Amino acid sequence: MKEAKKKAFGVSILLSSLTRCKPRYQPILLLFFFAFLSVPLHAYTDPGAGSLAVQAIIAGFLGVMLALKIYWKKLTAFCAGLFKKKEDKPEK
Repeated sequence: MKEAKKKAFGVSILLSSLTRCKPRYQPILLLFFFAFLSVPLHAYTDPGAGSLAVQAIIAGFLGVMLALKIYWKKLTAFCAGLFKKKEDKPEK
């Protein structure tokens, strides 16, 4: 019973904090609450769950690689523009 009250208290803090903070800080706040205020589940995880996690990590990595391949020219042009020296304009 104490676990349920503790969890309900954490959820109420989360909801009140999310409504008061700026929208751009909400994902950071959610990550904080899920990472540090979680309770142990004491559940069984079968070997297939580990395989699914590995597949998700590989798919995410390959997705990032594909996005880099598609947008490589735009990315390099943007980075070159950041480090390009500005030419002095001749005075009239």
